[in-house]
Amino acid sequence: MTRTIERAVRSPQVQLGQGRQDALVCCVMPARLSARSRGYTSAWDKARAGYLRTHPHCAMCRAIGSTVEATVVDHIVPHRRNSSLFWDKANWQPLCKPHHDSTKQRKENGRIVRLIGVDGWPVAEI
Repeated sequence: MTRTIERAVRSPQVQLGQGRQDALVCCVMPARLSARSRGYTSAWDKARAGYLRTHPHCAMCRAIGSTVEATVVDHIVPHRRNSSLFWDKANWQPLCKPHHDSTKQRKENGRIVRLIGVDGWPVAEI
């Protein structure tokens, strides 16, 4: 059984002769499972801490010539609850929280991501 959650979303509707009106649209979306049920257990916490000790700097910051402490271990290829992909250290990369929460998410959503160097010029496109 799939859990669902209702979310209300404002959606612009344009009606002829009446201009723009905002309508409240209700949609049913699947609820996100808890982190623990997605595999992020105490074993993951220990593996993550060990990985960050040996890989202390953000991979994306390093690519632009900056040195920033990594706080997140990211799965390069999303594991989608595949335990062998989840635990494959070759699929891990250290990231700072800003890169994980913005740049990596844009990349996973199929948008072009340009890394800008400390001098303000594009360094790489990922």
